[in-house]
Amino acid sequence: MTNLRKFALPMMVIAFLGYRFYSNQPASREPKVVLAGVQDGQKDPCFGKGRCLVVYVAPWCPSCQQASALIDALRNRSSNANFGVKIIAGLDEPPALMEYAKTLGPGTYIDYDKQYFRGINGGGVPAWFLLSEGGNVLSHFSGLISSSDMDRTVHHVLTKKLGMDAKYF
Repeated sequence: MTNLRKFALPMMVIAFLGYRFYSNQPASREPKVVLAGVQDGQKDPCFGKGRCLVVYVAPWCPSCQQASALIDALRNRSSNANFGVKIIAGLDEPPALMEYAKTLGPGTYIDYDKQYFRGINGGGVPAWFLLSEGGNVLSHFSGLISSSDMDRTVHHVLTKKLGMDAKYF
């Protein structure tokens, strides 16, 4: 019995530490999930772009609501660049998601069943993911970045937090 305890305890510690480490890692690829668009027939803002910035937000999240100005600034920066900005609203009930997603505008999708969030291993919200054209997750972070200088904040998010090469913007 004592040999079993000597073996079981270290195995439980290893399993716990492995779970804590690997459960916080994003997926290596964007999940193949069909998402509802806010507008019928809306074009994917990342289609044909070299990079895609996915921002996952939730209606009940104060940091997500505060991030709307940054999201708008990122969209503006992407309009003539080789990256797109895709917003995904999730982690709430359908009526709240639809109402919130409409405030975020075109290029916003709704993750009604949380499959995208689970598939990309989102962690917390707002969650920011930089994807390659093929859907590989290149980098990510969670949380809000704010500053009074929006141009500087946009540049910081793209280059420092996500490590995007300047050739994409």
